[in-house]
Amino acid sequence: MNNSKSPSQPPPPSIPSDRLRVFLSYCSEEKQEFEEPVEAALGKLGLAPISDGMLLVGERAFSERLRSLIAHSHVFMPLMTKASEKRPWVNQEIGIAMGLTIPVVPLAIGTAPSGVIMDVAGIRVKSDLSDLEEKLKRANLEKRVRSLGGSTGRMVEVVSGMPSRATEVVDSAQEGLDYGYRGRVRIWDRLSAFAAPSDETDHRKWKGLYGLVGRGDAYLEQVRRERLVLERHAKESGCDLIVAPCLEVPWTNAKARKVKLTSLLQFLRSMPDDRVRVVCTKRARKRNKVLVGDWFVAESRFEKAGQGWRQTVFTRHAPTVWREVGDFDKEFQKLLAKSGQPPDQSRKAAMVMIEETIKAIR
Repeated sequence: MNNSKSPSQPPPPSIPSDRLRVFLSYCSEEKQEFEEPVEAALGKLGLAPISDGMLLVGERAFSERLRSLIAHSHVFMPLMTKASEKRPWVNQEIGIAMGLTIPVVPLAIGTAPSGVIMDVAGIRVKSDLSDLEEKLKRANLEKRVRSLGGSTGRMVEVVSGMPSRATEVVDSAQEGLDYGYRGRVRIWDRLSAFAAPSDETDHRKWKGLYGLVGRGDAYLEQVRRERLVLERHAKESGCDLIVAPCLEVPWTNAKARKVKLTSLLQFLRSMPDDRVRVVCTKRARKRNKVLVGDWFVAESRFEKAGQGWRQTVFTRHAPTVWREVGDFDKEFQKLLAKSGQPPDQSRKAAMVMIEETIKAIR
């Protein structure tokens, strides 16, 4: 579909963070006839339909944002009709989805899939859509996403060094906000991004924050922005933290450690019990992983004493990130059960531990 929008139109709808997203691709001539019934049928099954109608044709970097929107979809569903087969726009979007290894499930309306997706297992419905809901239910789109192999297409990026990592986390999380997406924050880290102060970087808290390791002003600002953008997601959608506040870090001095623990404590105090769950475990000391909903996952590797993580892998391939969320949640539940803390009491328990740790620092 390639429709224009005027500035007087209402803003595009937000992208849901709690449902599988199905990108609908259709030619503009058929939007009025098929958009509403197809979106309604998907909604009844608990799925979230999205399309390039969320973008403004003619806006800067339209092609790049379209590609990103498709990559953040769990299923790509082109609406195939006799009219759409003759339109290059739908085929272009199909090519993008296939290149990104997003599961392509054609919805053939009164016809059969042809062209590049002729051999793809699709869904055939009658021209009057009378069997649409039944056929969509039988298709079991969630199962198709789960069965997708390990390929992540081209939506994987590897960055080196802590400054690049912070920049990518900020940009990826902000992109979600720009689309109206608010994802649950999941972090597995020694202290998490919430250990960074929210104050401006010229505040005294930032002096010597990294102890024996110096960081430039530009990097400190990115660290602050990371904390703030993740906090925006967490305030609306909640967060799960796997952290190790009791562990000492050899290359961090006592003052810096106090500042970080106090910042984390302040964040936890600002969150209600039903918005945050915390597991304190020594297993968090050698891992750095951040997930924002199923929008992206960033996992760092190869930590070097005094210099932080040397390499971070970012994945924005929605089906892969969705499975990563499931894996994180399973591990979190195991660790939470092992801790013996009820979910609604884990925040308070973590706060007590952090307070005691701060008092013991000399």
